[in-house]
Amino acid sequence: MAIACLCPTLRYLNLSHCFFSGELQNADQLEPDFQQGHLLRMELMDMGTCRLDTLDLSGVYRMSIHTFIWILCRCPTLQNLRAYGSAVTLSAFLRACFIYCPELLVVKYSPARETAIITHPTINQRSILVRGRDLYSMNISKLTSLVLHGTVINKPLMEFVIDQCYQTIESLQLSKNWMLQNDTLYYLAKLQPPRLCSLVLSSCANFQADALVYLVRACPRIQSLRLSRATVAVTNESLYAILDALPHLKYLNVSHCPRLSMDALKFLQDHARAKRIRTVM
Repeated sequence: MAIACLCPTLRYLNLSHCFFSGELQNADQLEPDFQQGHLLRMELMDMGTCRLDTLDLSGVYRMSIHTFIWILCRCPTLQNLRAYGSAVTLSAFLRACFIYCPELLVVKYSPARETAIITHPTINQRSILVRGRDLYSMNISKLTSLVLHGTVINKPLMEFVIDQCYQTIESLQLSKNWMLQNDTLYYLAKLQPPRLCSLVLSSCANFQADALVYLVRACPRIQSLRLSRATVAVTNESLYAILDALPHLKYLNVSHCPRLSMDALKFLQDHARAKRIRTVM
């Protein structure tokens, strides 16, 4: 990060699989106490900043929330953040992103194995103050692409994320999320994200066909839909409803969906050929 601050022309920094032997200088003073609602006062910090657009922190297994916020505070113009295999729990990760990097457009996250089973705390029980303002009155996030892979994100946290980015989100990937249930899909559908054109719900088995159909009908601009291994929601009836509801569909993946009959797959093949839809079955 010192290199990034000393090189004003640097736009991309890859720190993937780096090892931090200890905390960064004064990092412990930079963590907001999320539970109590206290956040650091940015204007009192004496720190350098950089002009990075893209940062890759994937596989940094020893990075604490202290270090993560120490880094984000120095990247106020960051637009692309990749953190696969992150040791920072999802709730803290997302709140830090929304607070300290308001220009973020793309966020990609998956948990490290040792944090994957953590049940993240409900975040709407207490206010989170940012320089005297409640987090929920902040400007809406500018996110256009969000990847949350292999997480255990709970319903309140997922609804918080949706509230922050539904107006701008274009690509939403929630693969391998075993806590993704009907309520979340209904909640997203009610907001009718106007720009959503790519949706990935692969390897999610806890939502039903009705919720899936309700969502796609609320998002008619979807062009790419990945439902591989969505073993409960993808049925013959939901497949017909999806094809009817998405006039702009260009890609559909329904591989490893055992509830689809041979007749439905044949119908999909013919429909895809006529509408020039790329399919994976």
